[in-house]
Amino acid sequence: QETYQKELCRLQELGAVERLWARDTSLWNVKGNSPTVRKEQLNWLDLPDTLEGYLKRIAGAAAELTDEFESVVFIAMESSNLAAEAIAPIAEAALGKRFFVLDTINPEDIRAIEKQTDLRRSLFLIVNKTGKVIETHTLFLYFLERLKSSGIPAPGSHFVAVTEEHSYLRELASQYRFRHQFMDPEGFPGRFSGVIHYGLLLSAFCGSDPDILQAKLKAMRDACRERSNNGAAELGAFLAAGAAEGHERLAILTSKKMIPLGHRLGQLIGESTCKSGWGIIPLVESRDAWPAEKKGKWMTAQVQFRGEERNGRAGKNSLDPDAPSVLVELEGIEDLCAEIFRWEIATSLTCALLETDPFSDPDNQEIREAAMRSLGAISSPRKTAEAKPRIVQREIELHAEGRTRHDISMLGQVDALRSFLELAEPNGYLGGWEFLLKLQESLESTLLVPVLLSSGPRYLHIAGQCYKGGPSKGIFLMLTESTLEDITIPGAGYTFGRLGLALAEADFSALVQRERPTVRLHLRNGTEGFAELQALLEQALVGIRRAKR
Repeated sequence: QETYQKELCRLQELGAVERLWARDTSLWNVKGNSPTVRKEQLNWLDLPDTLEGYLKRIAGAAAELTDEFESVVFIAMESSNLAAEAIAPIAEAALGKRFFVLDTINPEDIRAIEKQTDLRRSLFLIVNKTGKVIETHTLFLYFLERLKSSGIPAPGSHFVAVTEEHSYLRELASQYRFRHQFMDPEGFPGRFSGVIHYGLLLSAFCGSDPDILQAKLKAMRDACRERSNNGAAELGAFLAAGAAEGHERLAILTSKKMIPLGHRLGQLIGESTCKSGWGIIPLVESRDAWPAEKKGKWMTAQVQFRGEERNGRAGKNSLDPDAPSVLVELEGIEDLCAEIFRWEIATSLTCALLETDPFSDPDNQEIREAAMRSLGAISSPRKTAEAKPRIVQREIELHAEGRTRHDISMLGQVDALRSFLELAEPNGYLGGWEFLLKLQESLESTLLVPVLLSSGPRYLHIAGQCYKGGPSKGIFLMLTESTLEDITIPGAGYTFGRLGLALAEADFSALVQRERPTVRLHLRNGTEGFAELQALLEQALVGIRRAKR
């Protein structure tokens, strides 16, 4: 509480709220260096005044397309896909149509979309501000080719682009004559586009009135301009105080149906604050699964609709009274735009207190470049040396490099994994891939750290900067597999499976270079490898339990 009051006073002394709205880029003076923020990166502050016409155009376009298409496929890899996941169930109920979110290049998931839809009656929304995200681009090429081969005379008419005016996606949309093109304001990163993403989905697919969304957004904008009793400033001070006190982990607790919103807020906070070994690591979890006795230093933010119950009790009674906590209650889905805007303001103010540039991603660009070099080598007639595994047992290859290779046992895979997992620090975390869901509880109870699960390649957009640029308290277990039934990308010279592996290998190298303890397990055969992997991890955990006794 004392630190929180100090951070509130610091915001007052800095004149932070006034300077934010005045677009004073010197507010983010990064640890004494010259400011790196540009004025155009604050263009999202104008959205409360400019969004209404945009939403009405989108609502009109959606009404026009209602009868023509029976399925909507939302293709995105960045923050917009998290908004789509939150809205998809509401959209299906409101439209009476199927609504799919495709944020993976896994061949199985791509085939699943084809099996569940009639491509000839499917509308594809391609959402990307720059249009240069290779996963989104290759998915567009694939479905364009599939529509052509289905005999569709004008396949471009099955696509809608949501992008920026001068983006590569805008060029493609014009070249292939997309049905519609909607332009985002330029200059700021996608994680500060939440107002657009939620507004687009609510007005186009959920029947929400654009006038109501706009009115709520303007009311929130006015509240966030106040010098005192400013909810965004209070939230920003809360986050900064937690980081200052060593509570670098933020648990965002929601009901199960609101977990995608929690991930959206976590991405905003984690990717914006985590730079140069400093920042806030988000963990998103169902509030019903969060024990009051959770170990270590935590901040908690509980986000819910007003009146929601938890185990028969009001949600506000479930927060640990001894932990730094905040409770956020929304009246209904129309509040999502305004609430995400408040968190964007709060995160910007938090970064001012932490002396961090909220709009940069210094640790992510190199992964893209390394992956492109790898793919270029694949397409070249010249062979390049592949990374060699350190231990191979049956269907599993274990990769470890740099400091991690010297810190773990190399006697066998069980010993290697056990010694790797023992590197978990108090108040740290384990970053892992979604396969570990079955073992999450065992991992957490044995290691006494949270397990943050995600899947690639969307993980790179949602938490990549966070894990590589944030506090160096995490250990990372990466899983990759050989794709037996791969899909060739039209005109690319490589497959979706190889693209995913190239991105994973580049991310692995980036984590190793930053001396983040990282092991990559590669499964040569998915079916047999997964069973073998589960047994391997269980053996490693038993060894840790015995050692603790």
